[in-house]
Amino acid sequence: MAVPARKMAKSHPSSLSHESPSAHMEEKTRARTTSVLVSIIVPCHNVAGFVDDLLPSILQQTHRPLEVSFYNDGSTDATQRKLTAALKDLSTAGIGCSLTCELCWENAQATHSTAAVGDASPHPFSLPALAADTTEVFEQRVYCCTCTNVVAARGISVARNRAVATSRGKYLCFLDADDIMQPERVTRQVKAISKQPDSIVGTQFTRVPEDSTPRYTRWANEMSDVQLVTHRFKDCTLIQPTWMLSRRMFDLLGGYPLCEAAEDLRMLLKHYELFVELHGNGLTPVQFDSQLVKQHAAHDPVRFTPADASTQHNSGGGKVQSRSELDAQYPSPFVLVREPLVIYRFGFSSQTHRVSKELLREVRVEALCRQVLCHPPWNKGFAIWGAGKYGRALFRTLPKEFQTNVTAFFDIADKKVGTMYTYLGTSGRKVEQEVPIRHVSELTSPFITCVSMDRGTGFEERVIESNMVEGVDFYYFG
Repeated sequence: MAVPARKMAKSHPSSLSHESPSAHMEEKTRARTTSVLVSIIVPCHNVAGFVDDLLPSILQQTHRPLEVSFYNDGSTDATQRKLTAALKDLSTAGIGCSLTCELCWENAQATHSTAAVGDASPHPFSLPALAADTTEVFEQRVYCCTCTNVVAARGISVARNRAVATSRGKYLCFLDADDIMQPERVTRQVKAISKQPDSIVGTQFTRVPEDSTPRYTRWANEMSDVQLVTHRFKDCTLIQPTWMLSRRMFDLLGGYPLCEAAEDLRMLLKHYELFVELHGNGLTPVQFDSQLVKQHAAHDPVRFTPADASTQHNSGGGKVQSRSELDAQYPSPFVLVREPLVIYRFGFSSQTHRVSKELLREVRVEALCRQVLCHPPWNKGFAIWGAGKYGRALFRTLPKEFQTNVTAFFDIADKKVGTMYTYLGTSGRKVEQEVPIRHVSELTSPFITCVSMDRGTGFEERVIESNMVEGVDFYYFG
């Protein structure tokens, strides 16, 4: 459906304002700030029923200056009306805000002949990010979409990229519209990311309903600092609606990948590779993980709360180091603020529950091959712990050149031990490879484990007895 292009204001090249008064709320007086601008990024699709909870959690944030960038992704309910009303409250509270949709982009592109749709590149709605100088003037801006027609939803990746591109904060605070933030969320994460600006900083979360995913919630909230990195092939170790990321890193990553599903897992795995490239001093991912594990082992315990920032730790050689010194010396791609600062709603209709296990396995295997299996000592051969359906599914998903490096399966089931796993290939007719199944008592590193954690398999006890170390001798696979 053709929609007339709206005329954009020309008085300021980076302005989001329309000349039409109905599309523009008055810009606030410039005010000096001694802090850094943070942009809360909120993609929205049929979320009218959640706006009344979402808005107070933004207004109650203790950090200033703050702005919110909403992108209405083809909503067919009252989302547009509810967000338009919310912008007035945000503006009154001194919070910059914008609400855009796909038609806003199409109209702006028609007017300005801009390039690509769907990526994170600059466009007519872009505002210059504030410089690192904390004394720079912060100008609050408000832009409200007035489009009345609805176009098909573009998907969560495009929605997040669009919302980021219409923001200008130094740090990007991601939030799903059906989740709720505690008042200190942004403040706590800014404190953490200012120490490790190239990391993804997440937080612990409270699951609602409380008993919806107890094992998953416990796993995600209780990982050690090292496990945030070494568990990356198991699942997203930082829950996406809790992420804070610098604009610099977001731009270097090229924004969220334009895919139908698992965009958060793909983004997290890609971020890990970029971080190692920037901070690994030429190490391979395997070497980086091993070094990270050993460094943190020398400074046990590795779990901290924000109140522990001044806590001092003995490095083993008599020298006492503060947590901030350790963070600077041993940067990590993933950081967890150990406070439940987000209320994370569970819903069967969410995108997470529409992603197939096969797709997630493929994404993880691709990363496992790039980050681990193609590097020494793994490229000389590795084993798989677990000869059941998950271990075999991993084997089948591996590219052929990595299948041939599998030396054995290991298991505890008597009926499996001593037999062979016969792989018939994609045709299902021709034997392509036979792999022996041995007892775990014979296990040697390196290996990938496909057995469930804390399910009574005895895995943890056997690992402890053998002195094997995750991230050095083995990795978990989801």
